[in-house]
Amino acid sequence: MIRPLQTTLAPLATILLLFFAGCGGKTDSGKTDDGKSPAANTGNDPNSKTPTDAKAEPIALKDFPMPEGVKVSTTFAETRTIMMRGPNKLDEHRKFYEDKLGGQGWKTNAAESEIVDGVGYLKLDKGKLSIGITFNPSRDGKTMTIMAQGSGVLVPPEKEDDGKE
Repeated sequence: MIRPLQTTLAPLATILLLFFAGCGGKTDSGKTDDGKSPAANTGNDPNSKTPTDAKAEPIALKDFPMPEGVKVSTTFAETRTIMMRGPNKLDEHRKFYEDKLGGQGWKTNAAESEIVDGVGYLKLDKGKLSIGITFNPSRDGKTMTIMAQGSGVLVPPEKEDDGKE
């Protein structure tokens, strides 16, 4: 079966983003307001009011937060992936997920999160679970593909897109 080009390019773009993330270029890689890099989140902050133990539960597709104007385009249960499409508002989308998921006890892992030349990756951890959110603008710069993936995402098999139309 031949998969549509969009479903093939998104995972490739994610791999390239992760590969080139440390290669330099303009970056704001999660710096604090005073310009310093925060310490990596280990999930063991004794001052945290959020439990970070193994009782953390993944976020179900129906409960996964969506920024305004963003809609689910494809899901994959076996890789715990939600692909979304919406307006190209990288900074707003990143802040949305840091705020919404942060309010649910997810901690931004600044050491693994980075924005480089209009493309971004946000890593959030909660206990032993993690969610990686990739932000990829379209070629024309009008829309953005957002992909959330990881042990912190729960996609039921019956919602899975099998690639057939």
